[in-house]
Amino acid sequence: KNGETNKSYFSNLGHANDMDFAVVDGKEYLFVLASASDTETGCIVVFEIRDDTLYQRARYTLSYNGGKFNPSGMAVYKINSETVTFLFKWSYITISTGSISFQATSGNIPVTIKCYLDSTQVPINGLPRDFTPFANQGIDVHGEMLYTTYAGCYDIATVHQSLILGFDLTKA
Repeated sequence: KNGETNKSYFSNLGHANDMDFAVVDGKEYLFVLASASDTETGCIVVFEIRDDTLYQRARYTLSYNGGKFNPSGMAVYKINSETVTFLFKWSYITISTGSISFQATSGNIPVTIKCYLDSTQVPINGLPRDFTPFANQGIDVHGEMLYTTYAGCYDIATVHQSLILGFDLTKA
């Protein structure tokens, strides 16, 4: 429920690409990666969760090299009561990072490239397999492991296959 309007929706989200949860100082927050369209810059909308009600706490825009940035995946990477650091996935293989003060209720998150995902030689049952024709969107992070789902969408032979790949961020 929208805690501001008492309605069951938020009209300012646009298209939500990904989301993640985090607990900060005992309060639970929902982070939503949203954009109005593919040509606009993305944003992160932060909601405080209280019972079954969401209260919008902050909205941050995203930029890369001073321009628009509209990633397809986002995860909270590291967080404390002062700073939240995100990982973003875009162009299927590029992972970027950006941080902002958690105390701010708005602002811009400039991102920098952290690493590239190599899905060309993934060992499956001891044999290398190329997952570049597979689509991937959302990401998740646990410690220093980044996980992304790959789904066979482009090649008729792989259309009903999907898997979760893990990438060790300490080797990035």
